[in-house]
Amino acid sequence: MNDRDPDRLPFYWTENAQMADEHLRAIDTVMAARGGIVNAYAQVEYLFADTVVRCAALEAYAELDTTLPYRLDQRVSRFRTLLLAHGPLSEQQAGFERIIADFQSAEERRQFLVHGFATFHFTPNGDMAMRFDRFMPSRDEPARRRSMWFRPATLTQIRDETSANTQFALGQFAELHTRLGWVGD
Repeated sequence: MNDRDPDRLPFYWTENAQMADEHLRAIDTVMAARGGIVNAYAQVEYLFADTVVRCAALEAYAELDTTLPYRLDQRVSRFRTLLLAHGPLSEQQAGFERIIADFQSAEERRQFLVHGFATFHFTPNGDMAMRFDRFMPSRDEPARRRSMWFRPATLTQIRDETSANTQFALGQFAELHTRLGWVGD
């Protein structure tokens, strides 16, 4: 597999039985960061879908398609369509547009972190990175695979950024739920 990441280091392979305790601790740390990232994305994904489903009961959206698509990009698109219609969502358009922009700007990275097969790589001098591999078939390359590498500091930065974006999103959706009486279920 040809990796083109400019930050790639000369990593070496270590069997689990040979791993030093410091490597195991490092793996636990980066896996915890990955978990925080995945959770943050899941919260926003759910709220997009939940809002589309709840809008089906609102008269303002009666003429619009409020069925829930399977694919995430179509769910976000459906949410945006409802947002742009004249209805209760439009009162918070600026905030919801920011949430959509934040979410979509991280799409490639999200795909790797959520769906990628993770391996851990260490250099002899102690540096570490996680490699995420995904199958990304195309018409010309049905078995095409791609990789993305992340160092621990980068994953921590992504976790912090994603967490902040999700906190903003939760605030916006909580305001919507309060305003529309969707609180309590």
